[in-house]
Amino acid sequence: MNPTLVKWIKVNEHKTFSSPRKTVFGSNADNFTLIRLDMIKEKVHIDFEESTTPALPLHFWMFQRCLDYLHENPKRFIQLGAQLQPPYKEDSLEGIIWKEPYPLNSSYKASPHVMDIIVLAGLAEYGKVKNPKTGRRVQGAKIII
Repeated sequence: MNPTLVKWIKVNEHKTFSSPRKTVFGSNADNFTLIRLDMIKEKVHIDFEESTTPALPLHFWMFQRCLDYLHENPKRFIQLGAQLQPPYKEDSLEGIIWKEPYPLNSSYKASPHVMDIIVLAGLAEYGKVKNPKTGRRVQGAKIII
């Protein structure tokens, strides 16, 4: 995983954060705590402030797929496209995360949480992007070069 991101997560373990989507988009996203960085299992564990069930882990490959795609498209915002099950929106970060092959048997909404951490680490920024199918302005992210 990106060394800047690993370092940022290590420094911020056990801290609680407000999603930057709240500020940028007016989202009602829950605050979350970075519980731990598991370098052996290659996972980031988070918990949501308002939830009674533990959040599913965010795998290193999820972060890497998002960062790779953002680097491949440096001049534009890519929609988050968050949803729980396929079919995923093409050209969305959720679709990139769950593009086959992936090493899990089940999928879950990951792009908002992965991108919150990437944005908080200063590697990307949030902004609006036009959904090509609906024409609506939706949540997106762009790499910071």
